[in-house]
Amino acid sequence: MKKSTTSFLVVLPLLFAGCISLKIKSELPIIQSYDFNPTVLPNSCRAYKNIALIDIDSLGIYDSKKIIIHGDDGKISNLQGKEWIDFPKNIFKDLFIQEAFKHCVSIDLPPFGTQLPGNILKLTLLSLEIRDEPKPVAQIALSYNVLKSGKKMNGFLIQTQEVKADEVKALQEVTKKIIDKLIGIFGE
Repeated sequence: MKKSTTSFLVVLPLLFAGCISLKIKSELPIIQSYDFNPTVLPNSCRAYKNIALIDIDSLGIYDSKKIIIHGDDGKISNLQGKEWIDFPKNIFKDLFIQEAFKHCVSIDLPPFGTQLPGNILKLTLLSLEIRDEPKPVAQIALSYNVLKSGKKMNGFLIQTQEVKADEVKALQEVTKKIIDKLIGIFGE
């Protein structure tokens, strides 16, 4: 009896396997990934100014690959079907290094070795979003702490730009503009 019951329990699922077709696979939405800057342009500098970049922090909401839309009513959403290729603070660091190179500035990253760098920079990404106001605006905001030739400086930089057609393009443009302002703090 046990043998026939066991055989029946083994054969029964095999018989019904051909009758039932379950489609478990579901289609995932297509997501396009973006970077701030796809290319690096060569330059011809005779000498470079050095800046030691200690760290780039970001507020928790921006520790995500999602492109944030901040409504004027306080509602937070994200740009559907589009995201950053990496976390914004990492992409910002890469772009900062590339853009600084164009301005004859070399960015040093930890560890710095035995010598204390002359120019030290620490950044916090406070905002990188589309502000959904009456007209959409791309916005980036940074706080910075600088030790330049023994003098401490702290401050905030904010860059905004009206979104004309493409939200991602507008965010890329404001990011490049704020990096130019940031490099300007150290003088060219």
